[in-house]
Amino acid sequence: MVIGLKPYNPVRIARVTGNSLKGETLPNPNQTAKNYDLGGTDLGIMWAMGNGRIGMFFGDTFGSDWTMDENGNDWRSNVLAFAGKQDLNKGLKFSGMAMSDDGKKSRQIIYSQHDKSGNGDFTSIPTGAIRINGVDYVSYMNVRKWEESGQWKTNYSGMYQSIDDGKTWTKCVAQFAGDSHFAQTAFAQKDSYVYMVGIGSGRFGPAYAARFLTKDILNHAAYQYWTGKEWTTNDEKGAASIFGGIVGEPSLAYNSKYHLWMVTYVSMKTRNIELRTAPTINGPWGDEQMLVKGFEGLYGGMIYPYGNNGDSLYFVISIWPLYNVFWMKAELRPVYGE
Repeated sequence: MVIGLKPYNPVRIARVTGNSLKGETLPNPNQTAKNYDLGGTDLGIMWAMGNGRIGMFFGDTFGSDWTMDENGNDWRSNVLAFAGKQDLNKGLKFSGMAMSDDGKKSRQIIYSQHDKSGNGDFTSIPTGAIRINGVDYVSYMNVRKWEESGQWKTNYSGMYQSIDDGKTWTKCVAQFAGDSHFAQTAFAQKDSYVYMVGIGSGRFGPAYAARFLTKDILNHAAYQYWTGKEWTTNDEKGAASIFGGIVGEPSLAYNSKYHLWMVTYVSMKTRNIELRTAPTINGPWGDEQMLVKGFEGLYGGMIYPYGNNGDSLYFVISIWPLYNVFWMKAELRPVYGE
């Protein structure tokens, strides 16, 4: 029987955001600096919007004048792109972005005060997104202060929703405290449940699991947490880690061919994007399998939400010195065992 998946042959196919560097040969289909006043950004959290369409949330975003020495204006805490069904082996081309009223730039969706004091609302960063019954939801962490590499403090984690295909968004009530095991959350739906893999603030803690019925996404009291023995409500602090390590920016999907959950994340130990698989969301999770390595400042391995029913995995990575997002593909080889 198949007990896991081992990735191999990762290929960087194209740019998703930013300007091409001198001598760079990667396709750059979106030309985001020119078309959306987006020169630097990261993450690229994707979710299925139906009929092959996706939404794609990015984190802190700067204007077309972004350079690698971190010079850039027009700070937006997050921006949102859309894309339709296409040949993913050629890259990911946007059908558009959520734009400002004057149509000149991609606009911020989730509010932030941009308070740089270290004691307030510094920025709001998306962490996961999902569509349920035609409504789109995005979870985000409200960051109080960036600290040393891979460490930060959050005030709380909340949620926004859109009932008009991502055109407009409103703040919801469901939220976690800044010291929660679910300060950052990744979503995936299977049957009538939405499952979450959560981590605390930063990239230096283990992963936890929660779930809720699709109808209860905004009913925080109905969320169930895996304690190591059972699913329980009203026991968020009693959640047990589903796997250890030092986990950052998790992304979650279910491979329907091999009936395995897949989670990708950046490991601050290996500095690689890692893949783990499990037969159930609460485990047992297999060992880390290296998905991508070899890039300085590598993070943010976010999974494409369609086509996770075979032997290929499409995803994006972020590279810090470039502060932009790239389109990737890797192959998956089944691992057999008792």
